Amino acid sequence: ASLGDALLLATRNPARMTGLDSEIGSVVPGRSADIAVLSTRNVLIGTILRGVPQLAPTNGGYLNG
Repeated sequence: ASLGDALLLATRNPARMTGLDSEIGSVVPGRSADIAVLSTRNVLIGTILRGVPQLAPTNGGYLNG
């Protein structure tokens, strides 16, 4: 599958299936910004939950809070 198709399978489609597609599933204004940031080698380098960065190299890679 292409990257675009894979993103839809992992984001928009599950949001639609759960009836939450008006709140989650795509990056647009007014939606919850929960994002995993991956390196080019698919290593998790950061997370953003509700628009707030949660994981950073400066805190040893631990989730805040």
